[in-house]
Amino acid sequence: MSNMVQGWDAVLAIGFTAVDETFAEALANGLIPATGKRSYAFAAGSEQTEVVVTAKVGAWRILEARGSKVTVAFILTGGSLSYADQHVDLTRLDYKVTVPLKLEQVKTSDGNNYTLTLDFADKNTVAVPNMNAIAGRIPRNDLIGLNAVLTDFFFDALSGGEVDLVRLDAPVWSKGRKWLTPKSAACSSVTRSAREGALGLLMATVSAPPRGDPELPEKCLDDHGGSSFSLSNELFTKHYAAPALAKTLGVKVKDLNVRPGRPWTLEPAGPVVVENASISKAKAMVSQGVLRITIAGVSKFWGGAAVAFEIDADYEVVVGGKGPVRKMAFRRVSRKNRHKLQIPTAAKAVTLGATGLHTSRAEEILETLMTRLAPERLGSPIALDLMDGIKWPFGRIFQPQSAVPASRLTLVISPSN
Repeated sequence: MSNMVQGWDAVLAIGFTAVDETFAEALANGLIPATGKRSYAFAAGSEQTEVVVTAKVGAWRILEARGSKVTVAFILTGGSLSYADQHVDLTRLDYKVTVPLKLEQVKTSDGNNYTLTLDFADKNTVAVPNMNAIAGRIPRNDLIGLNAVLTDFFFDALSGGEVDLVRLDAPVWSKGRKWLTPKSAACSSVTRSAREGALGLLMATVSAPPRGDPELPEKCLDDHGGSSFSLSNELFTKHYAAPALAKTLGVKVKDLNVRPGRPWTLEPAGPVVVENASISKAKAMVSQGVLRITIAGVSKFWGGAAVAFEIDADYEVVVGGKGPVRKMAFRRVSRKNRHKLQIPTAAKAVTLGATGLHTSRAEEILETLMTRLAPERLGSPIALDLMDGIKWPFGRIFQPQSAVPASRLTLVISPSN
């Protein structure tokens, strides 16, 4: 299986920008508190007193993600800390919070939903207030105690509990996509620079999960940092390329031999006849960003003449269509074909004058084969209804904009509203 998905079958990567937008919407919808006020008992010097903390919360943003933990930060846009004769302005005080990224499974009447969640109420969440921002305005002996107060204040008044990032709905698995059902999953992340990176849901759907710590592929995002959904070469070959080739040859998918490797290959198990041509070789390979198909065979004519031919064609994957469900199809980008007219000696007198006719007919057959193999328009497309089962919070809809079958098929997705 390709290293580009680190041994996993499917990888859903969510750009840091999309995560920040989710935080903003959670804040706007009250799932993350915008303000807070709490009172605590505090030992100021030798006397016990009350400390009152108030805060107004600014934007949340993701800083980094390592393994299955994510570090986010936010800054206070107002608030104060008051005790005894001390009154400290908390404007510009910032927090760093490290929180587990969890995959939660919820059973529904349709099956299982899977949710990628940041759980700020988890016991392993760590909140660190930046005491350096106020250290010069607080007696040194009080810093340790007030650090504990501000830490408790985050969990008591500001954390908001769980924030859902993405949900994979059960219906997607029941629409002929059972090969996408997570048998095992892990969460991981990658950071490319200070503000570019992605969180990822890594799924083992048909194979055992790889050993070792989960790792998100470095190249899971496009150059613009958008979100993406990647399939391994195994899933792409078996569930996208194989049905396309089988339909072209007029055979069933089970009648194709699928051979793993670099590249993955597809070949019919027995002889095939297409458009009056006997196909002796039909091979599809997924490699170097394209689907490459080679077809060889012989077409026989009257008078004992025959045309032996071989076709090599490369296809890119295109995404298009309108409506809530986008569609993917193969589009031919190049073709090379060779053919040779074969006329038995005994039949030359009869057929020699028809050589031009045979050659013309051979060209016609080749063109018909190629048209069937991949029309230049989005004909017989494959519906990407799996995208319809991926839900981002707050009604945001993401649509695949392009597809790249490099070392794995990657659907680059971006918001449509």
